[in-house]
Amino acid sequence: MNAIDAQTGRSIDALQHLRQSVRDILMTPKGSRVMRRDYGSTLFELIDKPMNDTLMMQIFASTVEALRKWEPRFRVSRVNTSKATMNGNLEITLTGDVLDWVSPGKTSSVELSFPLGIRGVS
Repeated sequence: MNAIDAQTGRSIDALQHLRQSVRDILMTPKGSRVMRRDYGSTLFELIDKPMNDTLMMQIFASTVEALRKWEPRFRVSRVNTSKATMNGNLEITLTGDVLDWVSPGKTSSVELSFPLGIRGVS
């Protein structure tokens, strides 16, 4: 697979491209793309909400919903939060299977981590 890094313009491998795609989906506010209004996630709607179990479930649901719709190469099996800081910044770790497009039916497990920058009110 030939893929290009969105920041540098250099070639990247399939896993780096998947990571770039997942990050783009999660960090794009739903409704912000003119010709594709339903692209992205609802994570931005969760900024500055109280940091509690309800917020965590909303983050998990928003993440899985967006990736199921927009990233067919990755099947999420687990969403974990990690590195939640005192000021509410949060990092999520996604675990799932990457579908191998070269060998249909074959998958490999992968773990991806992303800082979300969602600052909840503690």
